[in-house]
Amino acid sequence: MFAKVGHPRLSVSFATLSLIILLPAAVQAADPRAGTVKWPAGAFQVDVVFTKPMPGDKYSVAVMPFVPKLGGYSTTTVCTYFGLIRKTPDWFTVQHKRCDSGAAVKTDETFQLDWIAAEWTQ
Repeated sequence: MFAKVGHPRLSVSFATLSLIILLPAAVQAADPRAGTVKWPAGAFQVDVVFTKPMPGDKYSVAVMPFVPKLGGYSTTTVCTYFGLIRKTPDWFTVQHKRCDSGAAVKTDETFQLDWIAAEWTQ
């Protein structure tokens, strides 16, 4: 799942709507997981490691950055998003990318990335 963050209000609305839609499904899913990972300044990606492995790689992930001030974590002024680039039963990787080219973008400050993962039930 990707959350565009080019416009602060759009990104917050999109992420909130995504969580409203995905959260009920995740609660009904087998063994849903959620948490927060620290995204360090100067990084273009982070790994989220599960404390207990997921049963396979058939799960979905939603992410939402939490930054005390709106905007302010990107080193560019163009549209960016946080996208899942890799997942295994033990961990997944989220990368910060440009919307126009998909190029990785480093962040300019430390913030929290909230996440929720739920196993596919079908």
